[in-house]
Amino acid sequence: MNKLTWFAQEIGVDGWLLLAVDLDLTRHGEPENMIGHRRAFHPFQLDENPLALAVAIEEMTEIMGRLSAPPRSASRACAFTSALQEQQR
Repeated sequence: MNKLTWFAQEIGVDGWLLLAVDLDLTRHGEPENMIGHRRAFHPFQLDENPLALAVAIEEMTEIMGRLSAPPRSASRACAFTSALQEQQR
């Protein structure tokens, strides 16, 4: 999996917490390519459920992991497309 960069920052005047993660998909010699995911928490949410932050981190990690997975073809038949076309001629 590509490297995840995490950060948290207080936003607004009411103590909201912004939790953010960026996934760097940049390859050597290419322009910067990043995907980000953000979630905001009100302090009361964290008071009511102390595990809310840990659950959110786990969910965000899973989502970003799915985004960094190598692309797969929709069907294995794609590998045989040229051979199938030749057989149909």
